[in-house]
Amino acid sequence: MLSLFATLFLILGLLFFLLPKRFPTSVTVLLFLFNAFFGTTADHVIALEPFDLYDTGGSPQYDFFDLLIYTIIYPLMGYLFAYTYDKWQFRGSYQTVQAGRSPTPRSRTSSSSSSTRCSCSLC
Repeated sequence: MLSLFATLFLILGLLFFLLPKRFPTSVTVLLFLFNAFFGTTADHVIALEPFDLYDTGGSPQYDFFDLLIYTIIYPLMGYLFAYTYDKWQFRGSYQTVQAGRSPTPRSRTSSSSSSTRCSCSLC
């Protein structure tokens, strides 16, 4: 368990420091804080009684490895997700709605052919 954890920690840490800076420092700090909060909250919610779906790290007590997971591993994974999403800029079914931007209106053609027109109210 320790060797797997150490390997994951080293790989994520190296990726974080070797990748070019893509976000401002304030955004990076917010990404780390959000992902640490989100990971901790999600783990505690699914570990509540009466279900107690799992024990983090294999024991019900909060230990040193839980601290490392919540403060380093989860935030690094979230940062790398945001980094790849921003770098590759997914399109199509993966595209999200961005705040403050409206979709570009489609130009309506004045063709008299009714077979080329869509029957929906959006076109």
